[in-house]
Amino acid sequence: MKKPKILAVVALNNFPMWGQTLRALSKVADGIVVRFDRENGDPSILVNQQIEHACRGKLELLSIEGGGWSVPEWRERCLRLLDEFEPDIVIQLDEDEMFGGGIEEEIDAFWRSDKQGMMFHYHPLESNDGREINDGVPYPPDPHMKVFKWEKELSFYPYHGDGKPSAYHDPKTWYLASTKIRHLSSYTPAMEATKHYRSDTPDGRGIKAVTLLGFGPTSKPPHGQDLRVSGHEIWSLNNCYETFPARTLRQITRVFEMHKFGPRQGGHWDDVKEWAKRREEMCPDEKPVLVDGELMDRNALGASRGKTHVQWLDEMGRNGARIVMQEEHPEITGSERFPLNQMKAMDPLGWYAGSPCYMIAQALMEGYNCITVYGFDQMDWEHIIQRECWIYWIGKAAGMGVQINGALSFRTPFTKDYGYDYGPEGGPYQERLLWLGHPMQATYKDPSRALRGDLFAGQK
Repeated sequence: MKKPKILAVVALNNFPMWGQTLRALSKVADGIVVRFDRENGDPSILVNQQIEHACRGKLELLSIEGGGWSVPEWRERCLRLLDEFEPDIVIQLDEDEMFGGGIEEEIDAFWRSDKQGMMFHYHPLESNDGREINDGVPYPPDPHMKVFKWEKELSFYPYHGDGKPSAYHDPKTWYLASTKIRHLSSYTPAMEATKHYRSDTPDGRGIKAVTLLGFGPTSKPPHGQDLRVSGHEIWSLNNCYETFPARTLRQITRVFEMHKFGPRQGGHWDDVKEWAKRREEMCPDEKPVLVDGELMDRNALGASRGKTHVQWLDEMGRNGARIVMQEEHPEITGSERFPLNQMKAMDPLGWYAGSPCYMIAQALMEGYNCITVYGFDQMDWEHIIQRECWIYWIGKAAGMGVQINGALSFRTPFTKDYGYDYGPEGGPYQERLLWLGHPMQATYKDPSRALRGDLFAGQK
């Protein structure tokens, strides 16, 4: 087996001991690529060829860029700097990290394996005076991917967290290193005083965040602004590919498609077909529901936009998203079975009246402690019957100490406290509340259909 070409990429900002990281990397890597953040970085780093000296003759490229320090954007920018070099192995240490002993042998074993990425645990935080930092708990507490095999078009979008390129989010692709990362972020008392640990939560856990995106009105901000989502993961559902702009789509890490495919015939569907025929007779100018007199199955819904529903989901899977379904689908890359039995064992009293309930239940089962929701308004005729179940899961999450953010539209009409501000005597406020659960028509359920053609190509 050939000797691999190893390149390290490091983003420099303002950590005072950055030089130690570069000097240590020069012993492991064949070349080093550095991205300096000119907006937030310490300009003294660029003086007197300090970076060249620290790399000890192995500096391949110094890129001085703006654009801030948010994840995963800066990881993606660093990765793109490597495209012209086409390495075999990439090392991506932060500016305040170094490998422990034995890393050369471990990288060699990894290169010979069939795995794609190396996951590293961390040593307890180091100090210059022997003091204990963060109660002796390693930070970050979870393993991160610090070494991986390079491939063309490898990307961090959609970002699954912990330094993993999207193609390597599956644990089956991981090589678990015995070597640990040395983390120097709080080496001196002065450095520790300015360090914020994401594990500063009341129960000691780190923030594990997910954003859930539905299609209701609150998924569309006012005045045409772009929807800003945050979180380590972003989950959506069904035909999200025709609803959200490309910038949001490329960040979606899971798509929940909990419906069965196949012909819509017999039983209830015959009644629906008769209703559809009458509707088309009464409203000939509206979009038809029937094709050649039959209801379209779910897979065919996307055919008018050049691909079937299965093909759209497969494309999202090939771009790194996990596709959660009742069962794995042989034609959908990244499809996986929803763990319904485990969910019911976790909460025998819980029930599932809609895909959003499956989404939040799985987030709770996997230990997410910060959940942000947009677009689950449930004010149309089809979804209002699911609202009580959705509220149950929101309440369960809050009762577990989970932070709930975003748009909880079912709460917005309730601005007064019963008994204190209004009561059985009635009045305009209570009269409005009486009719909240009785929409007279579908108020919103039509995706934008703004996206056409390839999923990401040429879209901004």
